[in-house]
Amino acid sequence: DHVLGHLPRELSNGQKQRTSLARSLVRAPGVLLLDDPLRNVDAKLRYEMRLELPSLLRASGATVLYVTQDYKEAMALGDRIVVMERGRIAQAGTPQEIYHHPATPFVADFIGTMNRLSRRTLPSHVGADLGESVTHVMFRPEDVRIVPAGRHHLEAKVVSSFFLGDHTRLVVDVGGAAPLVVETTERRKWPRGETVHLALAEGAILAVPGQAP
Repeated sequence: DHVLGHLPRELSNGQKQRTSLARSLVRAPGVLLLDDPLRNVDAKLRYEMRLELPSLLRASGATVLYVTQDYKEAMALGDRIVVMERGRIAQAGTPQEIYHHPATPFVADFIGTMNRLSRRTLPSHVGADLGESVTHVMFRPEDVRIVPAGRHHLEAKVVSSFFLGDHTRLVVDVGGAAPLVVETTERRKWPRGETVHLALAEGAILAVPGQAP
């Protein structure tokens, strides 16, 4: 209400985008094309809009094509996601299908954080069932557990850790490979250089044939 008397040039970019969205919805269109409508909205309001928009869009009854580069936004709002790569469809499916069963390494990296390890780096029991053509594997940060030292575990050193409230995110070095990202519900920070042991959830590992992209 406090901006009803404002001219368009007196609105912030975020207010302009929200006004445009409201004007589109109030017309009750059959098809609604939205090109990154939350781009200029601050982080807190963007989070609130993610919670509110699904019910607003569903109540409108419109078919909505929503373009965004924010995968969390796509997963929160979309019934179906289409991932584009260089102007072509890389994969289409539900948010659960795209996240848990990405069709290509590009999709896996685009939707969320994905770790990548050489097969040679894996504990022997993890790589035992992989085909001969598989050179690398990928897995999500939440599919790695910090465990006591054991024969079948991967040893790593903490590069940095970030306490994020409901979980802690660690960046770890496994030696001779790109750093891995690990998420744990343990709510503390690990000192740099501390040794940790990692167990991989075998069912969540994605095999990558041929050379690593």
